[in-house]
Amino acid sequence: MSEIKTKSQNWPVASKEDVIGLYAGTETNETFADTASRIGMEVELNLYNTDTLEPLTEEQSKCLICEGQRNALSINNEPSASTLEVISEPHLPGNFGDLIEQINGRFDELWQIGSDHHTLPSPFAYLPHITPEEHHQTHNDRYIAFWGPPREDVVEAYHSFVDPSIQVSVSYRDYEHLLRIIRLSIALEPFLILTTEADAGFYEREQVGGSPRTRVLKRRGRNGGVPDFYYSAKTGEELIDRHIDFTLNNKHMFVCFNHDGQLAKLPGLEWASFLELEEKGYGPQNLLNYRQAQSMSWRRTVNISEIRDGEGTLFGHRAEISSLFCTGLQHQRATSAVISCLAAYCKHFYNNINELSKDFGIDLDNLEGTKDLLNQNFENAYAHEGRYFDLPFGTRTIKEFATGFAEISQECLKRWNLDQHSGPLMHILSEGRPDWLVNRELFQTLDQQKAYMRALPDLSAARPELKSAAQCADFTKEIVSGFLETVLAQ
Repeated sequence: MSEIKTKSQNWPVASKEDVIGLYAGTETNETFADTASRIGMEVELNLYNTDTLEPLTEEQSKCLICEGQRNALSINNEPSASTLEVISEPHLPGNFGDLIEQINGRFDELWQIGSDHHTLPSPFAYLPHITPEEHHQTHNDRYIAFWGPPREDVVEAYHSFVDPSIQVSVSYRDYEHLLRIIRLSIALEPFLILTTEADAGFYEREQVGGSPRTRVLKRRGRNGGVPDFYYSAKTGEELIDRHIDFTLNNKHMFVCFNHDGQLAKLPGLEWASFLELEEKGYGPQNLLNYRQAQSMSWRRTVNISEIRDGEGTLFGHRAEISSLFCTGLQHQRATSAVISCLAAYCKHFYNNINELSKDFGIDLDNLEGTKDLLNQNFENAYAHEGRYFDLPFGTRTIKEFATGFAEISQECLKRWNLDQHSGPLMHILSEGRPDWLVNRELFQTLDQQKAYMRALPDLSAARPELKSAAQCADFTKEIVSGFLETVLAQ
């Protein structure tokens, strides 16, 4: 592409040259308003009916979204009707404090709208008492094509999309900027999942010993995981070349736009690459289907995702940090913002985390050589069995890594004037008390969790710190403990 012109989605795509211009960073893509990179957030939440503990119906979900839009609140729905996400505007590097203030404000607005309708976000992020089959599906064209109902070979993948998370998007400046974000994200993923999870040890009505978030990420099959070229790419240019090659040639498509322009499933158990669509008669090899092929690569750590204008026209790409941060009612949104800001824009943070990681056998400049250790870190999180500080991380322990990570982060956050938002994070890193560990100490049964969820409207009205981004579970444990003692006494 000599220029970026994507008004026509029929633009033919046959090779890298047809799409490469769409991956230019803000410094060289003339379609961006200026050369500055920006950062924004999407905070997903699983909502439930506070009277019955039932998940939201599609009608309820639409009602909340419409009311939010009437109040100029940007809310999206997800495949599960229970999952709503609040979205920030993109912010410049110098305005990160405004980003956190905005996402907190939009969270509070959604909370109030939900409360008015006797629905609230789960204090445990997902709904621990609900199985995937009990969620109600959102019916728009895209979700119907994917999941209405899902093909038998993607049922598990569908289940992975009913739980909420936090995504942070960065409009990368150039290819090398993107590569740095990916490398940091790969190295930090299991550590940050365990630092931000808020579960209480029950998932889909069953008691679990390990991390629910890693269970979710394992469900995505051939479309999930970390691509090999994320580990092996030595330069940003190689990364983009391999990404485009993967989008063109990897057999991961099971939905495409047919020759009538309608989204349709491929036959059961059939998978295709983008460059096989016309050959097999499934649909045209145009920009619309290229975008579809790219969107169906559900990568861990970072997705390379679209940036579209107000008319829906694709003009660039962004790094979407997609699996590092778990959602919750307290510090998670602020913690995700400050860590992402450092990962995206602070060279001191990147350089020092690289040096720290080398002490644990992980070299950001040679991720391929330490792939086994990185995979083991993820598996350790998956089966942590209640361990945090003494859990192995690389060649040492999470406690040792957390100590170094906290020192580096605190110094960088002071430079960026963001340290006022890091109190809960620093407490977790210094004391080894993430929300999930505290919650598992407090809640011994699923019935206790359900009782807390029923009481949350009154409890949070009296003690708003239960939903404050300046708090973590260890700061508010006495409130919860007092409530549970009352329940047990009845």
